[in-house]
Amino acid sequence: MKNTHNFQKLQCRPSHFPQKLVINYDGVVFLRKDCTIGFTSNAMADIFSKEKRSEIMSRIRGKHTGPELVVRRALFAQGFRFRVHVKELPGKPDIVLPKYNSVVIVDGCFWHGHRKCKLFKMPKTRVTFWRQKIEGNRARDLKNQRKLRTLGWKVIRVWECQLSARRYQKTIERIIEKLQTN
Repeated sequence: MKNTHNFQKLQCRPSHFPQKLVINYDGVVFLRKDCTIGFTSNAMADIFSKEKRSEIMSRIRGKHTGPELVVRRALFAQGFRFRVHVKELPGKPDIVLPKYNSVVIVDGCFWHGHRKCKLFKMPKTRVTFWRQKIEGNRARDLKNQRKLRTLGWKVIRVWECQLSARRYQKTIERIIEKLQTN
């Protein structure tokens, strides 16, 4: 989808300016015959500068996320002891409970494409990139879960949306129940 922005009319003669001036791969600035400047873009309208957006994106973590910490604190408070991000296991699961031969994987709804979830909405810009990214994450998750099950581990998957205030208690109870059943 193209966005077109119009700017105020300039005092100019069209012969003084080129008809098109390419700014970058995202858009083109051009001068109309009536001396107005236009800009077309396929890029997402962002409220942040490129540097600020980069800073924000660099703070997105893969380990020790908020939802993961919530589950870890709840399990610890209930007396469960565990290891985190064990490198020797496929996918480095978030929480590993060797005594129960179980792993708990806490996934963010957006990054792992939680279907039918209000926290997951496919971005409307760069759709191909995001679809490939999220589908790749889903495929990798499935592959790692299969490998863990093949190795004899019980896999418990928790979604970010299941840790909302309304569903938190039920989710923690479900995790504990699954850990205690063989």
